[in-house]
Amino acid sequence: MYCSNCGSKINEKSVLCPHCGTILKKEFFSRNTEIGWGILGFFVPVVGLILYLIWLETKPKIAKTAGLGALCGVSTIILFWILYFLFFVLLLLVI
Repeated sequence: MYCSNCGSKINEKSVLCPHCGTILKKEFFSRNTEIGWGILGFFVPVVGLILYLIWLETKPKIAKTAGLGALCGVSTIILFWILYFLFFVLLLLVI
């Protein structure tokens, strides 16, 4: 395999060119970026939903991860609210 930037012969498993430092396999780093958008979507579901809608056509993998994070975040919020109200309703019935 040869570096697309400097043309040097390199190992096929290399992520960076040892001669010029060019990133050879960008997909190696892309999954970490997708996870970051999913985490953002989880903690701020509105942002995750907006990013999902914006990136649906241009960046479908990242859009799916952000949307899934938003869905999980909203589901978690709903679950906590249900448990919160059930706890206090049961507490009021006991008192």
